[in-house]
Amino acid sequence: ETEEQEEDDEDGVNLGNLIYCDAHCHLDYCILNDKHGDDVWTFKKWMCPRWKDDGWCPLGGSCDYAHGEAELYRREPLRAEDLEPFVQRHFAGRSARQDQIAATPRAACFIHNCCELEAIEDARLIAEVSEQMLGGTVFCTFGCHPHNYTDYDDLMEQRLLAAFKACGRKAVAWGECGLDYYKNFYDA
Repeated sequence: ETEEQEEDDEDGVNLGNLIYCDAHCHLDYCILNDKHGDDVWTFKKWMCPRWKDDGWCPLGGSCDYAHGEAELYRREPLRAEDLEPFVQRHFAGRSARQDQIAATPRAACFIHNCCELEAIEDARLIAEVSEQMLGGTVFCTFGCHPHNYTDYDDLMEQRLLAAFKACGRKAVAWGECGLDYYKNFYDA
């Protein structure tokens, strides 16, 4: 390192030498954030439980959840090329466009968590494409998040198991995913 790089490290500016591993990451969400921006696609993904029960919600138009089918956000499937911006930013020495990578911490590996029906095909794509682009540094887990327990049925289990099997050695865990009990969507 040069003297200037050492000074940057001390000031917290140059983080390019740091490496991390994320053991519970929703890579699909990260990639969709890169593609669409956080404010666009993360809201109105689910039907509002209050509105669904009563046809009314005290939050009205500012509710993060959809009030009717017309408001539901329909998630578009990821494409292989959607992964490149994420790879450029997070994996040192892995992107064809190294000149555009800023001095930020670099990922050594990710464990992508697939816990929604609409995310299954994206998880399979992430496992397949990341194997080619990142040489085996992305793994997948499959299960049902507590928020989605009402969606869990034999068909969902079959689809999750099929994706688990299709990912082969990239699939490293199976089961319930997430413990966000403090923000329960449903009154059980």
